[in-house]
Amino acid sequence: MYCKYCGSEIDDNIYYCPYCGEAVAETEIVPEEEHETVAYTDREKLQTYLQYVYNVVDEASSYEEETNRILEKYNRWNNSCLFMLIDFVIILGIVFIAGLTIIGHVTEGMEKWVIEGYEMTAGALVGFLVLHKLRKTLIDRMAAKKAQPSYDQAGLIYAANQNHLAQIPPEYWDRESISYIYKMISTGRASNLPEAFAMADQNKHMQNVEESFRNMQDQLTSMGKDIEAAKEYARDIKWKL
Repeated sequence: MYCKYCGSEIDDNIYYCPYCGEAVAETEIVPEEEHETVAYTDREKLQTYLQYVYNVVDEASSYEEETNRILEKYNRWNNSCLFMLIDFVIILGIVFIAGLTIIGHVTEGMEKWVIEGYEMTAGALVGFLVLHKLRKTLIDRMAAKKAQPSYDQAGLIYAANQNHLAQIPPEYWDRESISYIYKMISTGRASNLPEAFAMADQNKHMQNVEESFRNMQDQLTSMGKDIEAAKEYARDIKWKL
């Protein structure tokens, strides 16, 4: 069948359109003795709703990732050694020209030349810092201007679907969380959204614990290698002595 709101072709057995999120079928009243059927129907409706939420989050996340890629690209430019080298070369050229000017006008002996040399060096350092700051500011503004359209588009997607996303707290608006919540609902491990949210929080906590454990293992491994290297060095020194 087709959704009466957006016109998209959808499955006959769903209750919410996965494209626009609108209800496309009325809830069927089932006798109390058919409790299992009611539970299954509710879960099916919830799965369809989560599929729609995932589509929204996936689309918005694509624009957010594009924004981050642009900002990271310009940030790499800002921290690039090449740009810093260019800044240094420019200031070095200014210092060289200034140095020639000073040397050409030294008439009061070496003492004045040394003093003016110090002043020239200090001025070059200040000039380098100012030029570096101006360049970083310029690149930051270019990055913000370049990333603004994709950032705005992500915001528009969330704003347009605000009513449909009302049941999902913003901290779960990412692909991994929605997928995990969907999995908990579809497998029956969670019968409603609050239960699925609690499980998603627990899953994130376990992931953080595992990441901390892996980092600790890496540190211990590195320390072990350093200790073995130190022991080997000590044995080598002892053998030489």
